[in-house]
Amino acid sequence: RVICMGTETYCEYTSVSIDKIVKIPDNVSMEVAIACMCQGLTAHYLVTCATGGLVKKGDWCLVYSAGSGTGQWTAQMAKIQGYKVIATTSKGKEEMVRASGVNYDELIVLDTSSSSSS
Repeated sequence: RVICMGTETYCEYTSVSIDKIVKIPDNVSMEVAIACMCQGLTAHYLVTCATGGLVKKGDWCLVYSAGSGTGQWTAQMAKIQGYKVIATTSKGKEEMVRASGVNYDELIVLDTSSSSSS
């Protein structure tokens, strides 16, 4: 089992060069592999391309919703690039975000629960 990400590949079968494929480990489902590929590539683009070269090593980088799949990837990749990461997450996801490399003083926890009163 393998997975690839490319242009015009929204199909069950396609032809790609061997350097564009990744073997899926036996203990990983196809759904998890696809999610990792999509989230990882999105995060990679955000950290390396979307900034247009304006963010440099040592600069602060805000990762909004760092408790999401893409947010976790983005926070980790930003740290690897040498950015100082400040992140937001919803209540209950703090430990997961910290486990991905965001320090306690760099995390803003948002209470997104709404209390409606009449």
